[in-house]
Amino acid sequence: MKTLKCTVIGANGFIGSYLCRELVRKGFSVYAFDRCFDNILLDDLEINFYLGDLSSDNGLLEGILRDTDVLFHLAYTTIPSTSDRNISYDISSNLIAAVNLFMMCVKHNVKKVIFPSSGGAVYGVQPENVAVKEDYTTQPISSYGVTKLAIEKYLYIFKRAYGLDYVVLRLANPYGPKYTGFSQGVIPAFIKNILAGKPLEIWGNGEAVRDYIYIDDVIAAFLKAIHYQGEERIFNIGSGTGMSVNQLLELLESCAGKEFVIDKQPARTCDVPFIVLDISKAEKHLDWRPAVSIEEGVLLTFNHMKKVLQT
Repeated sequence: MKTLKCTVIGANGFIGSYLCRELVRKGFSVYAFDRCFDNILLDDLEINFYLGDLSSDNGLLEGILRDTDVLFHLAYTTIPSTSDRNISYDISSNLIAAVNLFMMCVKHNVKKVIFPSSGGAVYGVQPENVAVKEDYTTQPISSYGVTKLAIEKYLYIFKRAYGLDYVVLRLANPYGPKYTGFSQGVIPAFIKNILAGKPLEIWGNGEAVRDYIYIDDVIAAFLKAIHYQGEERIFNIGSGTGMSVNQLLELLESCAGKEFVIDKQPARTCDVPFIVLDISKAEKHLDWRPAVSIEEGVLLTFNHMKKVLQT
């Protein structure tokens, strides 16, 4: 049986590094592309590393894409809170770069693209206390959500026009032990400040509800998508349950065994008040379901960061 060639764009990032490690463990041939490689999860792995920029190094990318079976497009330059500061940059560095990448995929006969979209930003404001399904109205309230959704739509066009297969995973809020810094994501940001004895900054009254998904469960969904052959193309990947910021703070307090200072800031316009994902489609069609509870995952993350930051 042929060993599948998997190319990971954005391999040095949080999700990309975990994905590369697991792909190698499963016996895939892995080609990793990013602007730098400083993630210890990638050390001592049998991986082909390529340094480059998605927006400019087309020649290098074309060489990597040849004979690729599965492309994981994980590179993104913005997050919801930064994307509106320079919308033109968000469009050029993410949307246009992705379309150019897909054109190269067609040229070099890439078999499938797997793209992590946003299980929050693409949906925008939805009714509270309702788990959002994939066919709900999408109404992004940030440029980040708009470009993520636009990339989904272009993948549909490339499938229809050129036969480029794809799977979109609309991820909830991924979290877990990180090896390239702890700034991205509310859970590691909170833990970092707790361990440093600094106040925890929250926006609004703390009642905003989010769906959190542990990194191992995220990677399991990516692996399921590799061999998926069905007609569905878009899947929510989350826990299926919600937790408010205040509830998360209580959980972190139990992990830390102490109280901490809260610094409340005005609510941000880029944040939706409530988002929980309905994951029944992924359970049915991908045969995927989360295995790590929020309580277990937060404790694992807390203990890892405590060990790293206090050594």
